Amino acid sequence: MINPYKISALLVLLFIGNTMWSQKKVLPLNLQEAYFNLDKTIGIQNTRIFTGVEYIENHRMINEKHKFFWLNEFVPMTVLYEDQPYFNVEAKYNIFDDALLVKLPSQRGATVFKLLPNRLDGFKLNSIYFKNIYEGESGLSGIFQVIYDGPNMQVLKKHKLSQQKISGRELVHYEFNPQSPDYYVKYRDDYYELSRKNLLELFPNHKAAVREQYRKYRKQQKDNRDGALVAMFQNLSELSNDIAQ
Repeated sequence: MINPYKISALLVLLFIGNTMWSQKKVLPLNLQEAYFNLDKTIGIQNTRIFTGVEYIENHRMINEKHKFFWLNEFVPMTVLYEDQPYFNVEAKYNIFDDALLVKLPSQRGATVFKLLPNRLDGFKLNSIYFKNIYEGESGLSGIFQVIYDGPNMQVLKKHKLSQQKISGRELVHYEFNPQSPDYYVKYRDDYYELSRKNLLELFPNHKAAVREQYRKYRKQQKDNRDGALVAMFQNLSELSNDIAQ
């Protein structure tokens, strides 16, 4: 007998399968539930999200100076893979190797996969959004945190870590330390390194306003750089109708 739920869920997938990742395009809760229930019905291990490469950890880590975002453990995330969302996926973001890892439980334990970068669109951890850029024409590629998502522009943050090899009496382990992140501005399909010069080029008719906002940002960035950037771009978004073409 044909399961009517499977049919309705598959129709949902066909209808919104091309939904792109954005803070402003989160699926309604009823559609999230439809996706989640469909994954449970067919088995998450049988979905396309587990078409990555098995991951083998090459670094021994023994303390909090690990190479993962937030925690060195798998936590529930929403993942957009090949334009399709997957909810409550056990995953963690490897900053140093710039890869999203997902865990597939099985009767024999668990297998960890590294998702393919040419298929990964982005992911969300709680209210923190990340997007993956695969071999962009601008030369920018990798996983970036979206700290501002406006109608015309995005501000992206590239997390970075340095590696230190620690040799003990018997075993070697590694420690990873945060480095100053890089920031980029996306306008249309182009990416610009965050700088006053580039902002002035994007807003040629509002140079005085850009200089003023950038001065405020420089004063506030020591306390909260991300927050200062968001505040600056919220103010600059009012000028977006006059942005350079």
